[in-house]
Amino acid sequence: MLKKSAASANHGAGRLDDPAHGLIVQACDEILADRTTTCFLSTFG
Repeated sequence: MLKKSAASANHGAGRLDDPAHGLIVQACDEILADRTTTCFLSTFG
């Protein structure tokens, strides 16, 4: 969530271009939606 917020703030301030912003937001959304469970090792369960 922090990375997504930082990307949006930097994009709004003109420090991050549209393609980079879109990719960061997409990745964050996928992590938040739990669609990346096969990409990360989990110590839970």
